[in-house]
Amino acid sequence: MKLVLMDFDGTITTKDTMIRFIIFTHGKVKLIQALIKLLPNLIAMKFGFQSNEKVKLKLLKYFYYGWTKKNMEAEGRQFCEKELLSETKNLIKKGALDVINEDLNQNHNVVIVTASADIWVKPWTDSHDLELLSTKLDFFEGRFYGKLKGKNCNFNEKVKLIRKKFDLSTYDEIIAYGDSS
Repeated sequence: MKLVLMDFDGTITTKDTMIRFIIFTHGKVKLIQALIKLLPNLIAMKFGFQSNEKVKLKLLKYFYYGWTKKNMEAEGRQFCEKELLSETKNLIKKGALDVINEDLNQNHNVVIVTASADIWVKPWTDSHDLELLSTKLDFFEGRFYGKLKGKNCNFNEKVKLIRKKFDLSTYDEIIAYGDSS
């Protein structure tokens, strides 16, 4: 049996989907305003003084603080339909989709492992019958207040989630696709 692990942003997609989701829900002008406001945090992250997770949470909190889970999931489904599944948007790399379909046709276990939030990635993985390991937003009493449920699914956290979910010894072959180390 073969396990195929694929990153999402930059591997399957041509652009970062968190930024695209923010543009989808709020527009480019508001994104630029937020980036200007958070510029000190972005610079600190670039030079290693602030974690990617902390800056990501500040950005998500800026845009979605107080949003209901129901509303965010609805926006995630709309984003998937109008952006990710749209052939005119060219957000999904054809070659990546071909690899996924080929592996699915051979009954391989294909899993998307991403730092992007399930809110906007899960509708896409569901539409392709794929498993998803991702960052999850935390909703307190049905609302988002800028926290994650667990850790940001990047770097070593991806490895931890994969090992927690799968008994890797049961696979004859494991292949991982990604655009970074």
